[in-house]
Amino acid sequence: MGRAGLPEEALLGDYVKGENEAVFRVDLPEGHYQGTIILADRSPRPTDHGPMRVIVVERFGDRPVLDSTVVRAGQTVVKRFNINMTGERFTTFRLKFAADPGAHFIVSAVTFTRVEPHIAHVPVRWSEPGRPLEISASVSLPPPPNDEHPLTSLGIITSNASTLPVPERISRVTLKYGPDPRAPLESLEMSPDRGAVYSATLPAAAMRAGGMFYYLEAEDSTGRIVRLPEASAASPLFRVDVSTDREAPSVTHSPVATHAPGRPLEVRAQATDESAVSKVLLYYRQTRQTMEYTVLTMDRAGDGYAATIPGSAITKDFDLMYYFEAFDEHGNARLYPDPEKGPPYFVVKVER
Repeated sequence: MGRAGLPEEALLGDYVKGENEAVFRVDLPEGHYQGTIILADRSPRPTDHGPMRVIVVERFGDRPVLDSTVVRAGQTVVKRFNINMTGERFTTFRLKFAADPGAHFIVSAVTFTRVEPHIAHVPVRWSEPGRPLEISASVSLPPPPNDEHPLTSLGIITSNASTLPVPERISRVTLKYGPDPRAPLESLEMSPDRGAVYSATLPAAAMRAGGMFYYLEAEDSTGRIVRLPEASAASPLFRVDVSTDREAPSVTHSPVATHAPGRPLEVRAQATDESAVSKVLLYYRQTRQTMEYTVLTMDRAGDGYAATIPGSAITKDFDLMYYFEAFDEHGNARLYPDPEKGPPYFVVKVER
């Protein structure tokens, strides 16, 4: 990892060079960001570049980030700065590169990182009723700007210039939870117990059979709040299945031995479960190893499930292979055939 905290091989392998002014534009959602500019010549025969300037183009004027900078042969220049993007109409960030007469500029990479809490969490999908449940997450901030020269927080705003303080710490991490996603949720403050790892334990009395819903919320020292999942996400809450059922559905099937090319193939299977089968999937492809599986959701058909593989997928060039995956209402899943007991698929010999 380089000084910018990013893989050098990805960011320093090449550069853009120019004699005339060039403006780079990027659309950034509203928020506070740390920008990183990397200037380097890692070519087999590096030379000096510059003097050059890097300027933030604002609505009411330009603000220099680098001025009269010369990138010496073999040198890497890293400049970090902060920007506050606010206002729905002014969220296009522009960065201008220019060089002195007779000189040229270079730029290897420009990156942007949100300067706000970052929550990393593996959702809990299942727990037993009546048992406490620990929820953990890693919550962190990106490193503060680190440069040999003092840095200024640049305000990209719709009126007067202003600055936004850089968050210094995580102020709180809160777990919001409850059995009913439509009702107000309870709150538990999560405690740091392993560096950036925060945790809280849902009490046993709250873990009743059914479902438990939750989300995580983190606030930094500047008052900025983020949550996971985001409120605008398709699923704004994580769901824990609270159940004693850990048994996957049972699947039975009479394999198809042969089939004619170009003709649709109906595949049937039976799936049963003590709770309820939620869905059965059919995966199929030709035996050509470079092909991806196509997935079909099987329909209820009598006492089982059925799906039809189109004739266009069955050619005389290759045989056909398929397998099943069955799920119950608690998320338990079974592959069939069982990959631990033999080949994990069935093969249909295509007539030739």
